Amino acid sequence: MQFLNLQAGKTVTANLNSSDLTATGMKGVVGLDMSSSSSAASNAETQINLAGGSTVNADRTDAGNGAVGLFINYGKVNTNASSTINVEQLTTNLAMTVL
Repeated sequence: MQFLNLQAGKTVTANLNSSDLTATGMKGVVGLDMSSSSSAASNAETQINLAGGSTVNADRTDAGNGAVGLFINYGKVNTNASSTINVEQLTTNLAMTVL
């Protein structure tokens, strides 16, 4: 089993620009990212869990595709009601809202 647990009161921030993405070999900005293994028997084996009062911030700080707060490939995301996920909230670029 693979669990990524963000503890209460902790913050993860991914505010990146094109140069940062190139340097890290990433194609897009993602706050937290988990992928299951090919041998997983169910989607319950991989999880992102956000405890109360935890925060994830993700923002593309220059032109280009926006950001993703949480990404999971064949798994589950569990968020406490008092956890926060901020995507494209900086004022350095234009935020895109999808409803």
